[in-house]
Amino acid sequence: MVQWITRVLGLSYVGAPADWNRIAHVAVAPPKGRLRVDLDIGNGLCFVKLKSPLVDIRVFRWTLEFADGSIQDLSVGCLLAGTESRPMPVAGRRLKGMVVDYEMARGSRRGRLESWAR
Repeated sequence: MVQWITRVLGLSYVGAPADWNRIAHVAVAPPKGRLRVDLDIGNGLCFVKLKSPLVDIRVFRWTLEFADGSIQDLSVGCLLAGTESRPMPVAGRRLKGMVVDYEMARGSRRGRLESWAR
């Protein structure tokens, strides 16, 4: 019963299965740039987050675009190599695309930026 209630509320608890799914991953190159990813993710998403598994990336702006035409700006800051942003609520809307403005750490050659949802 506790598992069901925490899932309905979008909370997590110790022992909860990892139900995050990668919805996009793109290669990034220095020094900075803008990524646009077109998606068609159905209703039912509660949260999205960004991950940088390989390099340090400073995210200036992360914008989500929804099927109803609304846009949501999210603040991330800096993602160190191997870290992820906190989960950002999207209120079950249909995700159409995202734009990320970024800058990589000096000395980095190539990296990857991933977007995850649940």
